Amino acid sequence: MGIYSYELFHYYNVENIIRLGSCGGYTKDLKMFDLVLVDHTYTQSNYALSLNNDDCHYISSNDFLNSKIKQASNMLSIPIVKANTLCRRSI
Repeated sequence: MGIYSYELFHYYNVENIIRLGSCGGYTKDLKMFDLVLVDHTYTQSNYALSLNNDDCHYISSNDFLNSKIKQASNMLSIPIVKANTLCRRSI
């Protein structure tokens, strides 16, 4: 994700990236194949530091984009679960 997002931001001048993927969860409320709309994520990596010299580990999603995703899921009758995530450092 780091290489792709770097190229998209620096070479193609994108303004926003919507990350799609799979994840695990620490809550009993999530079921297999639930779609999660992330409010905040915590990471142990230094990705933000590498990308834009921001030493943060807690990142909030874009409220405008999340509202559009929620609006589309309602319109298409696709249930989503709003939640926070943890991105573990990969080695």
